[in-house]
Amino acid sequence: MAKRELRLMIRFRLLVPLALFLLNASASAQFVKRVDVPSLGFSFDIPAGWTGMEQQGAWGLVKEDVAGTVIISTHEHKTLEGLEKDMTALPTDDPANSIQQVGPVRHPYPNAIELDFKGTMEWQPVWIGTVGMISNAGGPGLSIVALGQGTEPNLPLLEAAMSVIESVRFTQPVAPPVVEQWRAHLTGTRLTYISSYSSPSTMAGGLGGGMSTQITLDLCPGGRFTRKAGSDLTLGSADASAASVSGSQGTGSWDVLTDGPEGARLELRANDGSISSYTLEDRNGGTFLQGERWFRTTGGDGENAPRCDQ
Repeated sequence: MAKRELRLMIRFRLLVPLALFLLNASASAQFVKRVDVPSLGFSFDIPAGWTGMEQQGAWGLVKEDVAGTVIISTHEHKTLEGLEKDMTALPTDDPANSIQQVGPVRHPYPNAIELDFKGTMEWQPVWIGTVGMISNAGGPGLSIVALGQGTEPNLPLLEAAMSVIESVRFTQPVAPPVVEQWRAHLTGTRLTYISSYSSPSTMAGGLGGGMSTQITLDLCPGGRFTRKAGSDLTLGSADASAASVSGSQGTGSWDVLTDGPEGARLELRANDGSISSYTLEDRNGGTFLQGERWFRTTGGDGENAPRCDQ
């Protein structure tokens, strides 16, 4: 499951791939005692007898004689009100994955919300006990999910989840070196994304055409950005042709933040309140945002240089 889609545990449809992986995984251990993630500012203990695994920023615990798994993931909520709203926002359009809340919202700790759910995942009956925790140290919060097979609560599974919850310690996040490396690499640069598509007519006298898109991000010193996007659409035949041009522009602030234990992401906070986030990756010197190639240019690149003096 994509880490950036696992910010809150009870978006349960997104839990299905990871949950099925963990429920059917072998007991080979990746870690067996304590998980410590200083870059995100939290740590927790693995209960005795349980085995821990990590997959794309989520941690799963299994035990051979327990039919279920405990899943620990991060979320970005800073208030209990926002956390509760997200936890209770259940999808209703997928019969194979149908979950209903059981009982009221509970508050086991001042910084936590507890909820129970039951229903089906991939048509299989499940019982889910969940706790969402807000960090008191400035980092992401944690979601702890006890996902059990069957229609009734699984006591050993719930006890393991509660053991994890009681062991959680939040600390101020310490950004890994890769974050500062990306900040230095991107400050005072322009990133440009280019894509094009064309389709010739498949019959005599028919229409053909194409589209091209270009997006530029000027990432200026001081944390300001300017985004410009433009698209050209053309259609034509032997007898007629048409074209259209569209564009947009936006400004705001940018930063490089921690993405998982060792990764980095570019976050754009536009002045209109919207937020965009892109995982950052270097592939043989090429800059990739969310898996797509962007071309990086600097102040010495003429017309392709960033415009940071405006």
